[in-house]
Amino acid sequence: DTIAHGLLTLSMLPRFVYEVTVKYADQMSLKQIRSGVNYGFDKVRFIGPVFVDNKIRAKFKLKSAEPGKKKNSMKYIYEVVVETKNKNTGDITDVLYAEWCGMTLYRV
Repeated sequence: DTIAHGLLTLSMLPRFVYEVTVKYADQMSLKQIRSGVNYGFDKVRFIGPVFVDNKIRAKFKLKSAEPGKKKNSMKYIYEVVVETKNKNTGDITDVLYAEWCGMTLYRV
């Protein structure tokens, strides 16, 4: 069977965040945010294959959040797990783990 490259799976994470942000924008007080900074990923692990035509989904869990060095900023780390659902068996398995680091700058 053909599998998708792990980096393709990793590259889908910003899209998943965008989908959640748009869906829940009114509830998340996004108007308070001035900008965001993507610091990148730590501890990226490709722990299973994603076969062609299988669906994937991501789960985000806030691992830590603390005030940033800049005024009105917050540094954060999300734990991200990507799962795949096998199109033939319906089994759901983890395929990727990463820690996503960033900073949000808020309006005064």
